[in-house]
Amino acid sequence: MRGDAGFPVRIRFTKRGKVRFISHRDVARAFERAFRIEQLPLAFTQGFAPRPKVSFGLALSVGHESDAEYLDVQLAEPAPLDSIAGALSAPSADAALVSCSPAAVRASAEVSSDMQSFSHDARASGTR
Repeated sequence: MRGDAGFPVRIRFTKRGKVRFISHRDVARAFERAFRIEQLPLAFTQGFAPRPKVSFGLALSVGHESDAEYLDVQLAEPAPLDSIAGALSAPSADAALVSCSPAAVRASAEVSSDMQSFSHDARASGTR
């Protein structure tokens, strides 16, 4: 996450069940809405239309499940990570498990640049 001010936090979440049919952009909007509802002390961009400093990892195709999706969020002041994870997991306990950690990222690093590898596990069912 770019910027030198604030407290970066890396959030890991899962996309399972019905949530796998939600697009990447809709997941981003849902997290931004959850941040507002939980009144997290987000850091905002400067300028005419300030936006929260949130950076998502690579987009997952619609219909695919994942155990490890990531996003970085920059907070304006420190907050307990356990309470953030609990608050973001509560509304969607059946679909998205959330965990948080202090983001040990370089000042210019994006979530996607920190990923070194990923793997796919495909299963087919049914008979012909």
